[in-house]
Amino acid sequence: MKLQDTFFSMPRFVNLCRKEMVESWRAYLLRVSMIYGAFAILLVWNSYFKYRVAPQLPDNYAVYAVRSFTTYTFIWFLFIMGSVSASFMMERMKRKTGRIHTLMTPATPFEQFFSRWLILTFGFLAAFLIAYTLGDWTRVLIYRMVYPSLSGVIEPVSVFTIIRQIGLVGLIKGDLDIWTALSLYLFVQSFFVLGSSLWPRHALVRTFVAGVSILIAYMLVGMGTFYAFEPDNFRGGVSFSEQTAQMWMNIFLSVMVVVNWTLAYFRFKESEIINRW
Repeated sequence: MKLQDTFFSMPRFVNLCRKEMVESWRAYLLRVSMIYGAFAILLVWNSYFKYRVAPQLPDNYAVYAVRSFTTYTFIWFLFIMGSVSASFMMERMKRKTGRIHTLMTPATPFEQFFSRWLILTFGFLAAFLIAYTLGDWTRVLIYRMVYPSLSGVIEPVSVFTIIRQIGLVGLIKGDLDIWTALSLYLFVQSFFVLGSSLWPRHALVRTFVAGVSILIAYMLVGMGTFYAFEPDNFRGGVSFSEQTAQMWMNIFLSVMVVVNWTLAYFRFKESEIINRW
């Protein structure tokens, strides 16, 4: 191996990604199918109650009601399924045969980590959008056959429509809110990536419990200590505008995303020594 290739080699990295997809395509296909099934069931179930009363109400009622439910379902599923996907980051390390297979692969730890990270983050997003689109079109095709008179009302809800709907309901009002949503999603995803590196076995449950415990500990210790020692004449000190506070929160979340990913990588790198024998 050449010196310049000891950390990262693009041809070797591409071959590693291809190897990962070939070996695990059944598992990935099953997970995408589960996401599609969940979308299809929820969207079809909700639309049943909206379309059956649509003839007695204005056309816009069914359209806006379906769009609203689809938007919130899309957001919740994105965070939940993104966390589940990230928790599979180090699933192969939970068994001895998987650890040997991973650690003996002729690639650097960074290439192995980065290939899994790329597939389970950006690859997941692409698969998630495909599964959502198929689930939404399943709803459209079913109810166009059930209610042919409502064919002009029953339309697919594209991702761009969801983005516009998010703006209409006030969840995102500007660039700062977009940064908040993106940094919050990446923080949650990176937290589960770190949890998968720490606990390859039952990573989803253990990371969720750890996150809830950290949140409760912060609220009890941090805020409890503040109120316990709060002076009687305390008036809030330096005040920040809402935009400034949101910007600092976004900076903190963005930094923590990088920290979580970095810690997860070094934890995986340590497994080269801990779990090889």
